Amino acid sequence: MWFSLLSCCVLACIALPTNAVDEPKIEILPNTDPLKVLEGGKLEITCRYSTKAEKPNPNSLIIKRLGDRQGDIANAVKLTNLGFDTHRSTSPGATQFDWTIITLKVSKSGSKLTIQDTGRYYCIYEDVYKFFQKDVDVFRVVSPSEVVYNETSSKLSCVPEFSTETTAKDYTLSWSKNGSQSLGDSLKDRYSLEGDMDQNLVISKPEWGDLGRYQCVFTFTPSQQTVTNYVDLIGPPKVNEKSFDPSKNYVQGDNLILKCPVTGYPFPTVSWLRDGVMLNAGDRVVINDEGSVLNGKLTIYSLEFSDKGTYKCMANSTYEGFQSAHATTIVRVKDRLAALWPFLGIVAEVIILCIIIFIYEKRRGKQMEDEADSPDYPANTQDHRTDEVRQRNVRT
Repeated sequence: MWFSLLSCCVLACIALPTNAVDEPKIEILPNTDPLKVLEGGKLEITCRYSTKAEKPNPNSLIIKRLGDRQGDIANAVKLTNLGFDTHRSTSPGATQFDWTIITLKVSKSGSKLTIQDTGRYYCIYEDVYKFFQKDVDVFRVVSPSEVVYNETSSKLSCVPEFSTETTAKDYTLSWSKNGSQSLGDSLKDRYSLEGDMDQNLVISKPEWGDLGRYQCVFTFTPSQQTVTNYVDLIGPPKVNEKSFDPSKNYVQGDNLILKCPVTGYPFPTVSWLRDGVMLNAGDRVVINDEGSVLNGKLTIYSLEFSDKGTYKCMANSTYEGFQSAHATTIVRVKDRLAALWPFLGIVAEVIILCIIIFIYEKRRGKQMEDEADSPDYPANTQDHRTDEVRQRNVRT
């Protein structure tokens, strides 16, 4: 009897942890709680249910939202009725002893995601009424997302409006440019941070290189979750004419490469014209992007005489309030043998001069031979000066 009782206790001790391990599990991702999301951004929640039960029902896994966190879960509403996109999948176990995982993913983004989506979200498996919950706080930035360039100073702001009670102790605010570039690297000492939590970035005497996308990053405590808001410093297209030669000379068969030295934000789109006619890509004409400038590079292979003319790069902005900018250059195309003609002319002149000298010397030599053969030409000529010298010596 004692042996049977001991055996039952041992079996019970072994069975208890096994049953605990095999207990169905439910979780909701991401793990951050509360989850902070920016209005107009993207909210994505994944609900995952794991079980070893045979033939679990995937449709029993649902996600609900309760706007009032203090309310009753019975008043929560399914997300499928709130404009969320849903995706459901099941990963069955290979054997009856493996876990079957049911996954339900819901998302909402862009203009659909508003501050009204704040609330408590429940991941529920209805068949056994097992659930897990997560709080989501959707907040907005009420300051403008675009600031037009001003040559005196430009002020960028990042003023948040929270749907729940949030104090200065709950987050910090930092600024950067182009994702990772620190303000000290790009703006040097021409900026200052002002207002509560450094919500205002003031750039004094901004330069064209300061145009671009700036980030104000919210870091929430204690989860250290970060949420990024974007503020653009925009300006009209501007072409640096000093970097665009007023004229260029090429030889037939050369390749023409022109780059439009334009700045501005949003990044401009360039159109290329020759003598006022729009150029399109073709067999010899290639138009590529130059850095962030759309169609900023023009290449024409194997230039022909017909390619000469006045070329213009016309930069246009997607921002309706900005005017276009342009620069022009005159392209001249010469014959590939153009440099050979002056050389041939010099060679011809030298040849003609040599012929003239040769003819002249030949005629002069013939004239001297004719004079030597003439009977009137004295055979011997005496040097009277020599005779006079000899006579003087005799007298002496």
